[in-house]
Amino acid sequence: MNTKVKKQILNIDDCWNHIGVWGSESPRCEKLEEVMHCRNCDKFSYSGQQVLEQPLSEEYLKDWSKTYSRKKEQHLVGTNSCLVFRLDDEFYSFPSNTIVEVTEIRSIHSIPHRKSKSLRGLVNIRGELKICISIGYLLGVKKNKKRTEKTRKNTSYERMIVITQEEQQFVFPVSEVIGSFRYNDEQIKSPPATISNTKATFTIGMLNIDQKHIACLDLNLISQLIKRDLK
Repeated sequence: MNTKVKKQILNIDDCWNHIGVWGSESPRCEKLEEVMHCRNCDKFSYSGQQVLEQPLSEEYLKDWSKTYSRKKEQHLVGTNSCLVFRLDDEFYSFPSNTIVEVTEIRSIHSIPHRKSKSLRGLVNIRGELKICISIGYLLGVKKNKKRTEKTRKNTSYERMIVITQEEQQFVFPVSEVIGSFRYNDEQIKSPPATISNTKATFTIGMLNIDQKHIACLDLNLISQLIKRDLK
């Protein structure tokens, strides 16, 4: 900013700090009997107006010039969205656009003469029977045997996720639904070498959200496996 503004020194009589309501000198201002308080006095209002209308100092202008001249940091908003859920002690995610709904645990009706280990049976979702699949079995998730009896009995977090893939809907029982999260492509990392072959096959990458390592699942591959398994 090229304009140079000289600081104006105001000569204001701050009588309110001496003989007014905020002062301790006596005698008190004779106007107090009429206005009751300094903020109701014309002199107080006029002095405040002078302070607000005084030219800005060079130091003040330089400080704000530096602030506005700084390069703004860009915070990218996540362009992708996923639903994060838990299977036993591990976290996974499905793309949000494949989620039909999340519902409470419902009765699973077995299908006779079916040998598929991943097929749990049929679930009634809003009057329609949907195929219920054990996503844990497909991914090779083993239950943690170290869980206490009390934890094993606590099923209040268990949910069923209804997803749609290639015009077909499946129901997956899960241990807990964590919630929906947004992320960018740059946040997806390669699966670690320690991940099992089964999980690596169905994992397109890993996300780190709220200190949780989340496997992003490939629903296309999972859907193909389900269809083969149901034949």
